[in-house]
Amino acid sequence: MEKKFRHNRPHSMVIVLMLFASLFPLLSRASHFTTVWSGNPFDPMTIIVTGAVFDGTNLIAGDEIGLFDGAYCVGMGTIAAAINPANSATYLYIICSKDDPGTTGIEGYTAGNPITYKLWKQSNSSECANVIATFPFSPIGVFTTFTVNETSIVALSCSTTLPGPHFTKIWSGNPLDPMTIVVTQAMVDGINLMTGDEIGIFDGNQCVGTVILTAPINPQNSGSFVFIVCSKDDPGTTNIDGYTSGNPILYKLWNQSTAQEVTANATFPYAPTGVFQQFTINETAIVSLSGNNVPANLQVTNVIVTSGQNNCYNATQIITVAGAGTFFNVQSGGAATFIAGQKISFLPGTVVNFGGQLLAQISTNENYCSNVSYLAVNLSGPEGKQHLDSIIPGKFILYPNPTSNFFTIEFNGDERNLVKCVTILNSYGDIILSKKILGNGKLQINLQEQIPGLYFIKILMNGQIRIAKISKI
Repeated sequence: MEKKFRHNRPHSMVIVLMLFASLFPLLSRASHFTTVWSGNPFDPMTIIVTGAVFDGTNLIAGDEIGLFDGAYCVGMGTIAAAINPANSATYLYIICSKDDPGTTGIEGYTAGNPITYKLWKQSNSSECANVIATFPFSPIGVFTTFTVNETSIVALSCSTTLPGPHFTKIWSGNPLDPMTIVVTQAMVDGINLMTGDEIGIFDGNQCVGTVILTAPINPQNSGSFVFIVCSKDDPGTTNIDGYTSGNPILYKLWNQSTAQEVTANATFPYAPTGVFQQFTINETAIVSLSGNNVPANLQVTNVIVTSGQNNCYNATQIITVAGAGTFFNVQSGGAATFIAGQKISFLPGTVVNFGGQLLAQISTNENYCSNVSYLAVNLSGPEGKQHLDSIIPGKFILYPNPTSNFFTIEFNGDERNLVKCVTILNSYGDIILSKKILGNGKLQINLQEQIPGLYFIKILMNGQIRIAKISKI
């Protein structure tokens, strides 16, 4: 008798085929974003996306994220499943490749250029370039410019409907006796303004010029600079509709992601060209703008600064660190900067481990974390740890400054009679002299054997630390 066999297809095979059929459109379709490089990345930078929202809804499978250096797509990723900010396993990792200097074409990012983002929704074939990037793990992973071998951690959101402007100028039509402001950089708290952020030019309370950024400004690329035209007040009209020549120019920045407006300080990167602090008819000012949101007082507690981190803390009045059973610990390879307008108090629990750095400065010119030349003082010692007390403005003077060899530290008032420990450090934080003095109003220091450069003077007296700097020429 002939036997007949019936071949039953396993259920698992059916499931696999069904899954393949559902994924086939995703696997077969061409990407919307195409990178300018292929193969192995050169000096890669990694972008970790912890969230991606397009017009209020999460991107889903098949949607895309593109990373751009100007017009060049240098990295892209396709969403496999909606990203859940609370589940790191769903995060999307996007690799960007640096431009290879050994080739003729552009095939990657240029280090230092701003990072811009675009989102693509496949369901309606729409692209959004008005992307806001925030940094949910700040200060870790905060990079707004392309940086070799670093990792930026971002959450992205985009709206195809732009909000109304925050700043509205008081004139319209053609400007009268215009003045032009060229902005070469704009930052808030040390981070570049992004697409959708705004710059306003003010004469008192009157906005006489404004711009909404369509891309970040790169100070190394003049093609990214923004030009803001300001109109002069027309004497033939009854209302104020422009600036008054000779009045001071005020700058304001608007960060749409945080809905914060800040007043900006202006510097002049092309001085003596373009240096104008007052409104001037038919002239052009060239400025770099920086603003900050600095609290009056700040408490810093229960913080560990790990290797590779460089944290900055600022306050217009007083910073208090650790104390009351809390801690602040700088580990080897980590760095922390404190900038205050009046006083920095380091309470018990403040520790700087050997190899760590603590940088401290009293600001006398309203420059804080976003705009300051940091006073670098390595306060860790060979014993491995150093506990700190306070850093406040000192009642002493240094002269001559700069010096070629000798300089004098002269103490004033009651501080003449205090026991003082004076330490001199070079710009690398190395101690070149340490001396204890008592009841002496003056101390002469000899830098004859030291190389020209910047030196720091740390003076410990009455449980407080004073810091100053001097230049040897």
